[in-house]
Amino acid sequence: MTDIGLIHWVLACLIFAVSINLVLTFRLFDMMRTMHVPGVNAVPLTLPVGEPVPDFSGATLVGKTPVGSVNKPTVLVFLSSKCKECHGKLAELSRIQAALNSAELVMWLVASEHPNKLKAFLADTDLLSLAVAMDSEVRKSLNPRSASPFYLFLDENRVLQASGIIGDDDWLSFISQMDDILSEAEPAL
Repeated sequence: MTDIGLIHWVLACLIFAVSINLVLTFRLFDMMRTMHVPGVNAVPLTLPVGEPVPDFSGATLVGKTPVGSVNKPTVLVFLSSKCKECHGKLAELSRIQAALNSAELVMWLVASEHPNKLKAFLADTDLLSLAVAMDSEVRKSLNPRSASPFYLFLDENRVLQASGIIGDDDWLSFISQMDDILSEAEPAL
């Protein structure tokens, strides 16, 4: 066999080996994608709607004022300084802040990370007064996957009315209602 023939033979063997490797890799990937592994995704995204949520307590990041379950409709918003979507939601949260009292709602911004990071994240906003630190176990009971930007809508009895990622249909409906309250409060020109 000549040197060129040998090189062609080696290249053909390498191409064959790489092809077999790719086929096996894709088959393995497909098997793993459709396989159910116990315990994977066992933690729900949220608590069951229509059920009471656990009592919660914490303290505001500014002033360390105690915060807990209240007898008013409550919106808990979970944020993280690492979350790109959270950065984009700050203006929206600031805008609706004035409507909360008129709607007789309580809103708390809960750190999905160390409270000092949320404090630094909100430092240049008017939202810092709404930031709350909660014990990690309490936080996990309310937000099992530590999702952000994530919300819980609770009624006056702590029954979960809606939850999800900020920007979903329930959140957009809430924002629309808050905007309506704000526009009603504006003086007529």
